Amino acid sequence: MTFKEIVCAFFIGGFGYAAVEILFRGFTHWSMVLTGGIVFCIFYKIYITNHLSVIKSCIISMVLITFFELFVGCIVNLQLKMHVWDYSRVIYNVKGQICVPFSVGWFLMGVPMAFFSKLIKGVIEYLQQ
Repeated sequence: MTFKEIVCAFFIGGFGYAAVEILFRGFTHWSMVLTGGIVFCIFYKIYITNHLSVIKSCIISMVLITFFELFVGCIVNLQLKMHVWDYSRVIYNVKGQICVPFSVGWFLMGVPMAFFSKLIKGVIEYLQQ
């Protein structure tokens, strides 16, 4: 993975995650930009290395995002008390940081994440010609 790929993946992931939050919640937080960038970099590396199917992309997306939401949530929400999000009123939640309904949404994010991974890889390869 080249530096250009990392930068592209980070910005697409970070600002894409922020855009989804703004679209659905009306606001976002800097920690979500950082988290989205990191998650998408990891997803991108796994995706381009393993040439994943759509269903595998969706499963990996769900696992990565759910894991990082729990990890970041435990830091920014529970430890630092920043109150960035709270799923405690959503069914089947864990400490108010992750929940089954949102994990289903993160499963579906595998489709656009796979699309943008292919796009980044294609653009980088085209520019290297």
